[in-house]
Amino acid sequence: MRFFLIICFFAFAGIILSCRPSGTNAPASLSSQPGTAGRPAAGHGTDLIRIGRAVVEVEFARTEEQREMGLMFRESLATNEGMVFVFDPPSKPAFYMKNTKVPLDILFIDENLKIVDIQQMEAFDEKTLHRPPAAVEYAIEVNRGWAAGHGVRAGDRVNLGTNR
Repeated sequence: MRFFLIICFFAFAGIILSCRPSGTNAPASLSSQPGTAGRPAAGHGTDLIRIGRAVVEVEFARTEEQREMGLMFRESLATNEGMVFVFDPPSKPAFYMKNTKVPLDILFIDENLKIVDIQQMEAFDEKTLHRPPAAVEYAIEVNRGWAAGHGVRAGDRVNLGTNR
């Protein structure tokens, strides 16, 4: 009986963890998946965005819990994958690399969807705080070197699928 209860607990936990929270004030998506009504996937669902001329598949971190977890404990990140951190209202967040095994570039994006700064972050660096120069609405983490490799610089625009 105990074994059966343990199996039921893990099955239930798996179902709960696979559910996504409802959407927030995040920008509309570039994808045209049916049933999304032009909104990006909620929680840690993925969606496509454009940074400069490159397309990146990203997860959205909208809640405080999702932003705190970020890309921690990931073994790797595919070449054109990343995570978008959403700040509503815009703020000056601090990022560091606790339990983050993958070195990253972080792109800070203002309310006009313009990249205001790009910084490189070292794996497991818990001492260096990475902050934008001004309040931002988004931060995007991608593999370290991705921005330079795609010719992306401060001043470039990001397309999150909005009509701004």
